[in-house]
This record gives sequence, C-alpha cells and structure tokens, in this order.
Amino acid sequence: MLLIASIDCQSSEECFEPTATCDPGFVTIQRTPNAANKFTSKFCLKIVGSSNALSNSDAEDLCSRDGAKLAMFESLEEQNLFSEYLQKNVHIRIDGSRRIECILPDDLKNKEKCSPQRAFIALHEGTDPTFTFNNWYIYNPNHNYVNIDERCLILVNGRETGDISCNALPNNEYGAYKALCGKLPN
Repeated sequence: MLLIASIDCQSSEECFEPTATCDPGFVTIQRTPNAANKFTSKFCLKIVGSSNALSNSDAEDLCSRDGAKLAMFESLEEQNLFSEYLQKNVHIRIDGSRRIECILPDDLKNKEKCSPQRAFIALHEGTDPTFTFNNWYIYNPNHNYVNIDERCLILVNGRETGDISCNALPNNEYGAYKALCGKLPN
C-alpha cells in the first residue's frame, strides 16, 4: 500500500506519491500539503447513508466498512464537489471531537482556550480542520442544545458545522442519516 502521508512526514517532498488512487465510490481530492494535514496532497472522500439516524459510533462503523474514518472537508471547493448530497435538512456526521478541557459550561467561558476555532479537534490526521472550525452554523458551537452534551460534529443542512450529541437523534430535527468518510489513497 502506498501512503501519501505518514506520522514521519516532515515536508511535502517526503510525502509525494504520484501513483496513489482512491477506491471506487470515493472522490479523489487534491489538497495543498501542510503540517496541519500531515502533508497530504491527495485524499479520498465519500458520503454514506443509512435509513436510521446515526450516532458517531454508527457513522464510524459505516466508514470502516470501506477502510475509512469519519472525515471533514478542508475547503469550500471540496464541499461543493458533494453538492448533490448537501441539501437543506440533510445533516451529515463528520470528524471532530470536543477537547476535554472544553466540556464543562464554565470551561466555555474561557474564550481563548475554548473559542469556536479551538474547542474541537480533528481525529483524522489527513485533514486540516481550519475550514470546518471557521464555518459554524448560527449560534454554534453551543454545547447544550436542549441540555444535550454536544461533543461531536455534523454538517447542518450539509453546509455549516454544528456541535451535536454523539448519540443517534432519530426524532430530533438535527438527526444525521449520512456520514462523510475519508481515507488516504492506495
């Protein structure tokens, strides 16, 4: 298996792999290699769905069937490639977890430590989270919609980042029935 990026990559020159390809069903994404995305120049993305509302664990399971993990878009251009799936009232589970030091309501008062751009971390190493963490849905992240502990992320209406419970929300207006999966090419 050829990898574009690895933990040991220190520059884009060390990580360049021109023959890398994505599996069928995935869209090949060209990215600008940088330290935040571990110098990833190509990435594979796919949206998967379910007839049931997905928890983050369910979404991860769906992604793992294709050898992928929950992912996030790195730019508006990437997001626009999936415009047919990004419709109003379609919420998509994406990568990201609230930092442990930004969980308690008193923690959120510390705007430097827990600002919208710093309250979450990307778990998948192949993506620079800057676009996602600067593209919040109105009043998000809010961490407490209807007193729900919101430690995970979705794309609200398929476009803007929102914090949400990691559990499935089948009878909630923000229940997610799709997930964005990503992986490095072969």
